[in-house]
Amino acid sequence: TGADLNIEVPRFQLILGDLDQVSLELQQVQASDGYVGRLAFAREVDYAAYVDKLLRWERLSAGTGKPDSLFFTVHDGTAATAVGHRALVGPGVEVVRRRQASGQYPAREIVEFGDRMTPSPDELLARVGGGDPSVLFTLSHGEGAPRGGWRNHEEQRRRQGAMSFGREGKIVGEELRARPFLPGGVWFMLACYGAGTPNFSAYRHWLAQLAGAGQFRGKPEAVLAGLPGPQDRPFIAALPQAVLANPAGPLAFMGHIDLAWTYGFQELDAGATNRPARYMAITRSLLKRDRVGVSMRELLRFCDQTNLELTSLHDQDARLRSAGQPSQLDPARMGHLWMLRQDLAAYVLLGDPAVRLPQGGMPGDASPAAPRVVEVATSVTSTPTTSTPITATPTTSIP
Repeated sequence: TGADLNIEVPRFQLILGDLDQVSLELQQVQASDGYVGRLAFAREVDYAAYVDKLLRWERLSAGTGKPDSLFFTVHDGTAATAVGHRALVGPGVEVVRRRQASGQYPAREIVEFGDRMTPSPDELLARVGGGDPSVLFTLSHGEGAPRGGWRNHEEQRRRQGAMSFGREGKIVGEELRARPFLPGGVWFMLACYGAGTPNFSAYRHWLAQLAGAGQFRGKPEAVLAGLPGPQDRPFIAALPQAVLANPAGPLAFMGHIDLAWTYGFQELDAGATNRPARYMAITRSLLKRDRVGVSMRELLRFCDQTNLELTSLHDQDARLRSAGQPSQLDPARMGHLWMLRQDLAAYVLLGDPAVRLPQGGMPGDASPAAPRVVEVATSVTSTPTTSTPITATPTTSIP
């Protein structure tokens, strides 16, 4: 509150519970000046399994080898993944390879993969099924509402945000609950609903403003298709829940809540400008073995910068109006800046923000039986339970 020094305020904060129990907005506010993660499982035993996994990896102190940096794109023939690869993954990999050559990107190996003819879940599963802890960056579609809508809320919670491979299928949460998948690593998944689904849209009103300025050709109401019904709850996606509870899965997951747009890596307020290094900075920080909450700030700080720019523009406008001059705010520019701000703010960290990429190889017992929950005083769990593609147009999303 400013009434005393903030000496006792923890910088690393772990939220326990789903989005209907601790809101996304609270996580966003806390992340403005702290390192914030979240764990949300449908089963209490999964919390115990996650803690057990972290402790096993934490005990590894030997080893000085460098981790791998993996980049996987689902080339499914859609404009969405084509734009994402052309503007983000392709140039981003060029940046990190150049930095690796000068000793400024601490990866043992930089691997870009993803079959350009027939994208397959098997290719990804085989590549990340074992080995030393690595950093994985994926670009894909995330499953959204089918044409006829979800049959019920339980189906939506199980499937929304699953990693889509087009006609070749998808990877859903249950598939990654037990099989080895990126053990001890960190996964950044860029896809719509990859981290979860909110209860309202942060985009609709800004898309309506852009449509009025001739900058958006779609229907602003389309962003509502993937939201829960009036009586249903927002939720963390099943996919990250499964991999984080998996004893042979990653230690942390970074992803997007709601639709993910190209704004994060393609600024449009003053002409299209690609910014792939925003995301590559996260991978570099993780490879340096920074704590994952610190690495997440590499992206979220651009949200802070956008907030400052918006505040400055509104202040300039208020100064002009106080002097009797007409407003000079450009609705199109303001709409694009707000879409950028909302897109960046929706990236979240799932997992303990204080963990870091382990040193050394797999623990001796990589896949133990799930630990038994001996006593739980208060439950923090909840009961179990297509959007527009990316195009080269000004406002686009990765469904």
